[in-house]
Amino acid sequence: MSVETLQQVWTVRRVLTWTEQRFRRSSLASPRLDAEILLGHCLQKNRVRLYLDFDQPLATDELARFKHVVQKRLSGTPVAYLTGQKEFFSLPLEVSPAVLIPRPETETLVELALRFLSSGSFLNEAKHETSSLLPVQVVYDTLPQTSEVADETAGETPPVAPEKAEPLSETRAQTKTVVDVGTGSGAIALAIKQLAKNVRVLAVEKSPAALDIAKKNAERLGLQVEFLSGDLLFPVPETETLDLVCANLPYIPTGDIATLAQDVQNEPRMALDGGPDGLSTIARLCDTAAARLRSGSGILLEVGAGQAQAVEKRLRSSGFSSVTSVRDLAGIERVVVGLAGGL
Repeated sequence: MSVETLQQVWTVRRVLTWTEQRFRRSSLASPRLDAEILLGHCLQKNRVRLYLDFDQPLATDELARFKHVVQKRLSGTPVAYLTGQKEFFSLPLEVSPAVLIPRPETETLVELALRFLSSGSFLNEAKHETSSLLPVQVVYDTLPQTSEVADETAGETPPVAPEKAEPLSETRAQTKTVVDVGTGSGAIALAIKQLAKNVRVLAVEKSPAALDIAKKNAERLGLQVEFLSGDLLFPVPETETLDLVCANLPYIPTGDIATLAQDVQNEPRMALDGGPDGLSTIARLCDTAAARLRSGSGILLEVGAGQAQAVEKRLRSSGFSSVTSVRDLAGIERVVVGLAGGL
């Protein structure tokens, strides 16, 4: 459909309906949501405003701009790259093709990090349990979303109305140092810093372009994070005493990348490719962290579906104890945790 035709007959409502149908025919995962976010971006309106302005006709320049982003979306460009922004843990983050797009499941890792910084444990001490972990609230869109995910783990109670993480008190957090390895857009580091103001957060990234994005996000959000350029923990001075290492490293097996959705294939290869088994970089961090962490320090590793047991085994062989895995809200064992020093 030409821009001229759209201009003659189409309002916000009709443009959304047409775009949703076109995206659906192309088998995009969330056709209506994508249409709303992209049109809102082009018109500089939030999604609520779009619905209030359903009968508003679009101007010629607005139609042309929207047609361009629709074509880019149909070619496989992720929505976040088209808008230049992705929300993570209630933070609006700038993103570009230089960084991996933050995912809701990574918020599981952030919740666990905040719990460890507050209590020194990954376990659900509030319920006096030794084998289960608190449920995690995932907030990733500007409008409320309803999602019910059954907890299929035997013997566990399904999460009910999980509470959003609260800021840590100054006295409990002021001496802690956290390292986010492979920070990308800075999502994990900045999410931790916003709720743990007195925690010292270091963020390491080997991609100069990604590091630049992370620094811009920190500056724009007014969050003080120390950024280091390099691989894994090697840029962190050996004199540093580390309390927690967090990482969402590449974990896709090389041979599987060609089978991924086009959206994902358009993200940085170095942020996806985890080597032949998907665990090459994670394994290197396990060994590196074991040599750097003091007794009682923690490690948090995001992993792909079906990888948790292999990563648990690697952590144990590297000398970590209290190793376990935590499921995300989709029921996938998403984060592997452990303690240094054989405690």
